[in-house]
Amino acid sequence: MSLPLDDSGFDYSVLSEFRSRLIASGQEEQLLNLLLQQCQSKGLLKNRGKQRTDSMHVLAAVRAMGRCDCVGETLRHALNVLATLRQVWIRQFYLGGDQVVARASEDLPKHQQMIASPYDTEARNRTKRATNWTGYCVDLTETFDKELPNLITHVETTPATTMDADLIKPIHEKLNQKNLLPSEHLVDTGYVSAEHLVNIDEQYQVEVIGPVLPDTSWQALAQNGFDLTHFTIDWDNCQVRCPQGCLSQGWSESFNPHGQAVIHVRFRRNDCLNCSSRCECTQFQSAHGRCLNFLPQAQYLALQARRQYQSTDRFKQRYAQRAGIEGSLSQGVRAFGLRHSRYIALAPAS
Repeated sequence: MSLPLDDSGFDYSVLSEFRSRLIASGQEEQLLNLLLQQCQSKGLLKNRGKQRTDSMHVLAAVRAMGRCDCVGETLRHALNVLATLRQVWIRQFYLGGDQVVARASEDLPKHQQMIASPYDTEARNRTKRATNWTGYCVDLTETFDKELPNLITHVETTPATTMDADLIKPIHEKLNQKNLLPSEHLVDTGYVSAEHLVNIDEQYQVEVIGPVLPDTSWQALAQNGFDLTHFTIDWDNCQVRCPQGCLSQGWSESFNPHGQAVIHVRFRRNDCLNCSSRCECTQFQSAHGRCLNFLPQAQYLALQARRQYQSTDRFKQRYAQRAGIEGSLSQGVRAFGLRHSRYIALAPAS
């Protein structure tokens, strides 16, 4: 229509219809992308500059419900939507002989599969530290180069159960498509893993700056025990030497529940039973030798290097700049209602 927004012939309700058309055609990111292209043409976005990302929870436009409430409300709401009714009931009950039995908590599907409300079947329930909510997560990525404005380069909205670590790769893929990849990407611990430290640098030449989780083994926490760093790993011969000079017995590989490769090593029973340093090495009271689990070579070395680096003043100085993204999230909440979704389902909420 090419009318200014304050034209008397223009009504704001038209925007909601336009939004629906964008979603139907998969063009919901088009407006942001066009704005970013204009910013690039005017020199407001630096090629291979610095960017930072953080997330916040978004409440779905539905009432939070418990298990019983969800089933009852689904029955009432879904008489005309039997597919939704079936999805909820099959996750909450099973047929035991001639009786319908409620599933025990340990038999429930994963949270990623649990429908939290019949009114928004894509919203998910999640507890993060002291916060519980039903809805989504939104991740904002913005630039923070000196002498240039901080501009949001990417917005990613996901179900609440999506982990931050699963979003680093999609975010970089989208930034690469926009020709907006940074040289440095500041994120918090939730986004960083050893796999990311290796693969992202190799694929996109992006330095991910963020702390990794510390070693939580009792040996590392005690600060006087033999944690993994006290062992010498011979990657070529698939052997590990302990601090007392004994060699490991066996070397096997498997995958953890997250699909990551893990190496398992065990030491001989007799070597550990007769060791004078057994108390600093293992708390097993049985006749087992020390067992070690660690990542493949590239990931292991990257993880240890990052743990050392994040204790330096240089890292702390660089990482401190990540805190600025909190201001953008706060502005989104206070000025634009980012905390509460005004729409039903993931695509409109995005």
